[in-house]
Amino acid sequence: NYLEVKGSVIERSGDRQIRVLLPPVDDLTPLKLALLRRAEFRASEVKAGPFPSREEALREYGGTLPPDSMVVLKTQVGDGPSGTEVLVVSSQSLFRNEDIENPSFSSNGADSSLTFRLKPETAQRMGAYSQSHFGQAIAMLIDDVALSAPVIRGSTFESININGLKEQEAKAWVVVLNLAPLPEIPEFLEERVIPQ
Repeated sequence: NYLEVKGSVIERSGDRQIRVLLPPVDDLTPLKLALLRRAEFRASEVKAGPFPSREEALREYGGTLPPDSMVVLKTQVGDGPSGTEVLVVSSQSLFRNEDIENPSFSSNGADSSLTFRLKPETAQRMGAYSQSHFGQAIAMLIDDVALSAPVIRGSTFESININGLKEQEAKAWVVVLNLAPLPEIPEFLEERVIPQ
């Protein structure tokens, strides 16, 4: 429904499998992007980077990361998860799926943007955090891949915008942010066109 696909049917198909039946759809890419992931969103403090590789990131720390840190891939915005840069981020979350509301996307032709709001309690906590972390980059992670790493430029933290996305990516992130995280990443088994 978030992708405005009307008349879809989801049914159980064997053990740990589902079948999704859709009316004719021009592009299945947003649906696949949304379904083939755990959909675990979190925001974490960027400790260092970007670096061209994991090896370069580890070299910055003498070969061993601090215990509260991890290396994540940073996507090239608009190009999907094929970017080559990595970030070192905190393993602790500033906020997660359950802390956001009203994710939506807008498009002006070539570029699309993703917007979501923080729930009041989280927005208040992040407002206090931002006052002592002005200029700090925060990684917006989905399944431990950084979609974006905006820098704190103010003391209010109610609404977050991620710009420069392709429309199908922005639609997929809206779906992802409206879902509760799955226990594991689903596997795509088959795609068929059923004659009418």
